[in-house]
Amino acid sequence: MVKRTRDEESEASAVAQQLEAAAQEGSDDSRKLKALSAVTAAIDSSDEQYEAQKVLVGGGALAVLAELLSDESAAVSVAAADALLHLTQHSPAAIDRLLLGGNFTMGNPESVSFNPVQSDVLDHGIIPTLVKLQFEGSEEQQDAAFAALAALGAYNRGNKLSQLHELVRRLIDGQSKAAPLVEAVLDSMDFKDDVAVVLDQALGTILGTLSSGSSQEQQAAASLLGVVLAKRPSIADFLVAEGALENVVSLLLTGDAETADVAVAAVWGLVKGNQRLLRAGSTDLGVAGTELVPPLLNILQRTQDDVPDVDGETEEDEEGGGSDNGEAAAALLRALARADPTVMSLLKEDKDAPAAATVAPSRCAIM
Repeated sequence: MVKRTRDEESEASAVAQQLEAAAQEGSDDSRKLKALSAVTAAIDSSDEQYEAQKVLVGGGALAVLAELLSDESAAVSVAAADALLHLTQHSPAAIDRLLLGGNFTMGNPESVSFNPVQSDVLDHGIIPTLVKLQFEGSEEQQDAAFAALAALGAYNRGNKLSQLHELVRRLIDGQSKAAPLVEAVLDSMDFKDDVAVVLDQALGTILGTLSSGSSQEQQAAASLLGVVLAKRPSIADFLVAEGALENVVSLLLTGDAETADVAVAAVWGLVKGNQRLLRAGSTDLGVAGTELVPPLLNILQRTQDDVPDVDGETEEDEEGGGSDNGEAAAALLRALARADPTVMSLLKEDKDAPAAATVAPSRCAIM
């Protein structure tokens, strides 16, 4: 473990003062960039005590960085995001030790030292500014904001929740670009009540987009819906009552390969807890169950195509490659066959069905 000397701490303190001076009104960009570079240089990533980071934050660095993130100069804004990343990221050695331990239950929490200044950003409005850069900044600013947010959210639920709040707010405001970003944050979080409260605000927007959004927006909404249902299956009945099932079934039937792939996960998430929705004669799907068989078989076929060949390369068809949701397609097809005899008969008659959907004399092999 590295111990910082008094001289190094004094250097970090001087850098904090340099940064504050550079941010004063009238300072030119070169002075700001020099100060931001000094912030990065003052940080020793191997120091698991984070001494320089503590000194910098104690000297007001976060408040200055929050200001410089919104600087008129894109170069200064990018440099501020990079400095923030270095200031708040965890020591690589600490992360390696955590990963070797497996998790907090299997490993030894006392052996892992996280960056203590990471949570201080919530007091300075930094996360909303970074999210704004994701949406409104140049490509370089967007990349820098993504990297900084990834560092801030690493093993920090509070920062991730703050980011989720901002993204959901933008989603509700009609900024469809937020949907895949919300999905990415959700993928990295345990689904607890705090997340549910935030997402409940967005359900109406997701439903509206599924019914009247552009093709790209509907695809993003269906993908997000699938993730939400995987995390919180208890809301399926509510969503079905609000018309979500018919909308995602429509996307499964009419969308391109990529859209069908995300739609099948959403359909399965909506019906797996109530498979009576799949019974013959039911109107909940909006179509006969037999109409789902061809697109589901297509997804299963793409799943088979997404198998590495002997050279380790992947064979993909010309309609978008292999499927990420082959298991959902197979599960939905099994449930349909159990619930609807006409689906079972159709599968038995299909001689060209993929191996995952072949029919044995007495039962369907996908069962």
